[in-house]
Amino acid sequence: MGLSFLTGLGPTDYPAVMIAPLALTALLAAAAAATPDAIAPELTAWAQALGAPGAEAPVKTAFAAPPSSPAPIPVPLIQTLNLSGLLDRHWTRADSFTDAAGKTAVSATLDLAQNGWLVVVPPGGSPRLVKMASGMSDRWTAKGQTYQLGLQANIFSQYDSVLTISNAGTGAVVWQKSIAGLFALVDKAGLPVVVGGLGYRVFLSHLPAGPSSPTTASKSVALALVYDSGSGADQIFMYSVDALTPGPVYLRLLGGVSVYARLSPDLSTLDLAR
Repeated sequence: MGLSFLTGLGPTDYPAVMIAPLALTALLAAAAAATPDAIAPELTAWAQALGAPGAEAPVKTAFAAPPSSPAPIPVPLIQTLNLSGLLDRHWTRADSFTDAAGKTAVSATLDLAQNGWLVVVPPGGSPRLVKMASGMSDRWTAKGQTYQLGLQANIFSQYDSVLTISNAGTGAVVWQKSIAGLFALVDKAGLPVVVGGLGYRVFLSHLPAGPSSPTTASKSVALALVYDSGSGADQIFMYSVDALTPGPVYLRLLGGVSVYARLSPDLSTLDLAR
């Protein structure tokens, strides 16, 4: 094994290889005893390095190994996301309807417990948040028009339940969508990003003002990274901004991928480092 790096030699060649250094040592030692002055300093050093009898090896020899250098520290992969304009962007970019009152935006959002909330932004009005649950309802007025929200529940699949907004005065349905269909539109409004080879969409959103429904938006904000599995069952990783801004903080995403995240205090950038 120790001589396996010597290519082209058969087993009978190994003794010659081993004897050669000993023969050279004896030859140089004999020459040094006969005519010491005739031996060049280089040969003397070689003789000492090879172990001539009675000789002391020099401090530095031709066999000194170079000092080992420490392994380089890998530079972390950092990507900076521009979050400008992302806060509540999905509230007005998912879906809408237009009638005599003007354009009304309709969307959905989540709270920290990942409960779904319908978001309605009437023309010129403040967002209204209604928790998605059995028997959910709401009623509001905008530009002289009154609207009524209702839910046609699907007992087999809550995501296939249908949300309906009607004009309370005429009874006409002005907007209708399944919960699954609405969230599919919401996903498209997120900021796309690739982390650990997987595609996510990033969202910044104000949270509901409280558990009661309907309600308004609070001052608290959440950050969400949503992985679309393609099967309709999204994997959602959601964090309170209050817990992120002192960062960087350690996050574990899909498949055990670990990242450090730093969210700027003004919510304009998000640094992700792996």
